[in-house]
Amino acid sequence: MKRKIWFIALLAGICIGAAAAPEFGNPKCWKENSSGRMTITRGAEGAVCFDVKFRPGTDFWAYPEFSLPEGIPADANYLVFEVKMVQAEPEAGYRHAFVMFGYKGGVVAWTPAPWWQLQVIDLSLHKIDRPAAKALRIGANPNSPALRFLVRNIRFLEEMPENDAMQAAGLIGSKAPAMLFVNGAVPELRVREHFPGLSYEVFNHRGFRMARGDVAPDGRIRLPCLPCGYYRIALDAPGKRIQGTGSFAVIPDPAKRRTSPDSPFCMDAALNVVETVRTAGGPGGREEGVRRFVGLAGLAGLNFVRERIHQDRAEPRPGVYDWEFYGLAPRMLAGAGIGCTAVWHDLAPWARVPGRKYGRDLAAVYRFAKKLAETFRGQVSAWEFWNEPDTGYWDGTTWEFAAAAKAAFLGFKAGDPGIPVVNGGFAVNSLAVNAFPDDILRNDLAEYFDIFNIHIYDQLKDYPAIVADWRRLLAQHGAADMQLWVTENGTYAEGSAAEALPGSSNRVQSPEQEMVWAEFVPKSQILLRSLGAARTFTFVLPPMNEKHGRKEWGMIRRDGSARPAFAAFATLTDQLAAAQFLGEPDLGSGIRAFLFRQPDGSQTLAFWSESELDRTAPDPVGGIRPVHEFRRTFAIPASRSAVLTDLFGMSETVSPEDGRLSLTATRFPAYLSGGSDIPVRTPPVGTGAVGARMSGLDKSVVLSVVPSEEFTVGVRKNLLLLSAGAKERKVKLRVANFSEENKRGVVAVEGAVPSGLPGAIELAPFEEKEFELRLPAGLPAGRHELVFGGLFNGRRISRLVLPVVVSAPVAETPLLPGSGDPVRWRKNSSGAMTIAWDEREKAVRFDVEFPPDTDRWVYPEFMLPDGFPEGTLGFSFEIRTAQAAAEKPDINLVMLVEGEGEAGKSHHVYYTPSCGEWRENFIELASFSPGKIRQFRIGMNPRRGKVTFFLRNIRLHLAGKGGACNKK
Repeated sequence: MKRKIWFIALLAGICIGAAAAPEFGNPKCWKENSSGRMTITRGAEGAVCFDVKFRPGTDFWAYPEFSLPEGIPADANYLVFEVKMVQAEPEAGYRHAFVMFGYKGGVVAWTPAPWWQLQVIDLSLHKIDRPAAKALRIGANPNSPALRFLVRNIRFLEEMPENDAMQAAGLIGSKAPAMLFVNGAVPELRVREHFPGLSYEVFNHRGFRMARGDVAPDGRIRLPCLPCGYYRIALDAPGKRIQGTGSFAVIPDPAKRRTSPDSPFCMDAALNVVETVRTAGGPGGREEGVRRFVGLAGLAGLNFVRERIHQDRAEPRPGVYDWEFYGLAPRMLAGAGIGCTAVWHDLAPWARVPGRKYGRDLAAVYRFAKKLAETFRGQVSAWEFWNEPDTGYWDGTTWEFAAAAKAAFLGFKAGDPGIPVVNGGFAVNSLAVNAFPDDILRNDLAEYFDIFNIHIYDQLKDYPAIVADWRRLLAQHGAADMQLWVTENGTYAEGSAAEALPGSSNRVQSPEQEMVWAEFVPKSQILLRSLGAARTFTFVLPPMNEKHGRKEWGMIRRDGSARPAFAAFATLTDQLAAAQFLGEPDLGSGIRAFLFRQPDGSQTLAFWSESELDRTAPDPVGGIRPVHEFRRTFAIPASRSAVLTDLFGMSETVSPEDGRLSLTATRFPAYLSGGSDIPVRTPPVGTGAVGARMSGLDKSVVLSVVPSEEFTVGVRKNLLLLSAGAKERKVKLRVANFSEENKRGVVAVEGAVPSGLPGAIELAPFEEKEFELRLPAGLPAGRHELVFGGLFNGRRISRLVLPVVVSAPVAETPLLPGSGDPVRWRKNSSGAMTIAWDEREKAVRFDVEFPPDTDRWVYPEFMLPDGFPEGTLGFSFEIRTAQAAAEKPDINLVMLVEGEGEAGKSHHVYYTPSCGEWRENFIELASFSPGKIRQFRIGMNPRRGKVTFFLRNIRLHLAGKGGACNKK
């Protein structure tokens, strides 16, 4: 489709050209609209210039207006313009900055900058009312008494524009790694293409101009020695359109940094698995790329990182090992004095159950874990078995995972007896939703890891409750004081990556989004340390994209330069890596403060003002825009001067007056060092101890169970489903001895005792024996638990918990009343949705089309005013989605809600999706409170912009009635 540009006819003749186009570039067409005195002129660079002066003590705002009497054409999808804005005191920041579409058309926030930047506003995404937009206003609320801004090239477009301007970031480079200069060095940059009259301006992160000058004829830019900080450099040349900025940072000198091997501030490096590490090596390939990122880890002040070592390439065939690929990063990290924890969460194809990610050969797990620990002894400081087993990386059952984790623990300890073992990090931080951790811990798994490990991508405000929940769970399983690590930590608060990457489906963060990350990194690290986390690993060092390119990660950009978050992390480690946390002082409402003691006995106060990042749940697409600095003043007692260091390391000396030190907190963390003692309101939380729960078990004897095909597995992988009419009811019990001693003992079962249990069992060293058991034929419908245990050589062994739900054949189950009526289903989606009856499929049909660049989700709701009937074991449903396996949605959930609308507790259960065929799922309810469930949602987060799916035969399974399956 050919791109269209609409020019809106205006009533005032002076503003209508020959083609009735709006003269956005005509100063006379703009109306003064400000709390100060505004002048509007034709400025340089083909722009309209707005100069505003405010009277002290007034509310500062300036929003010049362009009349749009006919509104915006219905087919216009984007507003595009270029803008740069400077206020008298650039470091004062802005309270707000908006594009306003009349009084009723809508409002969109933007982030001012003192260099030319392109603004693209998606009118549909921001729900702009086109007919109601009778005027266009572009402006801001500055915090200082004078403002000047220029606007040019304003257009309404049907399609996303192609930006033909040159980008400053693509023109500027340096020999310094990632554009990082050590404090005290003279920054030297170079332009890749020189133009006559090319000049530059350098700004700090608050927009204050730090340097300006002309680019030398050979393209060099030699800057004055600058203090620590994150800087942007803009270019300008006569007759050239150059937008945006390049960036560089001056960071603390690593040689002078106070540090500690026990620093809690860590990072997920992932050098072995992220593809951009290889491409960053250039002609040197992967080895040079790993070397480059190891050097960057040192510049960030890292003493400890996270790596990955998998079985696929390391043991391509049983007993054949090749460490060339996965050995590179640990070897280079160790050579640089950087410790690491390494996670193994990928079985070699030969070790898997066919078509699945997991395996059942515990001996193979033990052998590879032992070989890992032997091979990387002295290079790897801790081992993790698996990654996020609660999100689908492990697709076996809970008891199978527990057995494999036990075998891995024993293997790691055999290969390196003193090495700590870390559990596979859990990622679903609502234990009301996520039953997986409790289910596996009931198998005595707390005896088989030394450090507890979670991942947190949630909102900052939820951190205290998340950590408290996990601590309660550990306490329930006898490991209350176990050390806690957060081996992945990140945020989605910046929203979907805003800028297109030419020639790629991946998108990149805008400068505003990068500043959200820079704010997040030290806040999250400090908050988690205050909650007792011994180590927190920011995700991730190299660049990478997820969610079909819309989510960008990485402390380093794809062009090799460092993001502002990197400079913020380097400042954090410089200030606090060697410090001991003392607690939280009370500095007033809206201010967070954390006190630390340095090795020399001095104190450092880390503090910030709470922003939207601390308090709210950001829009998943639009995210946060850090315009408002949330400036809050406070004072502390002081008898001497102190050093104040900002987010990016720039320091100044501050002196007390009348025995008090007056300071201003903003949304960006800062550090005060050398002041007087400050009392704490909240004492520190201990980090716990390294070591597995010890209760005298013989850990070397491990049980596992393999069910026959009569059983099916519940969608949450935590129970077996069995029809009451099943005849054989067989399971295989496997008993393995992972020790060098002969073991003799018995296996016992509590609960529904099966037949076929052996008497005394004798196991030679590293021997496994298998026994066939049968469940009792008379088990009534309902939920049952078989708890396997036993005694070997006079000592108890760890348990294996096997939940089983028994029900009658599916044909005897009643349909859920009203579930086949499309009128009973409520629309609930981020796209345009229709619900109808499909006669051909004999099912309710759901059609959804999503707008571009939106967070795609569809979860139609079915109301249950009286909850599920008493005695409901669960419900089953059939689903069909017209999609190929490669197009499976990112997330497939059943949401069980204790309340109406968004109110009440929601339990999320993953189901097995359809790939074109009809698929039946069973959702177990016995572990919830069926009578409290007032609605459920069945849906998905699809990959495609358009999706159709069908639901039919939603059946209730009651005690004494109803069956269950999860088969095609």
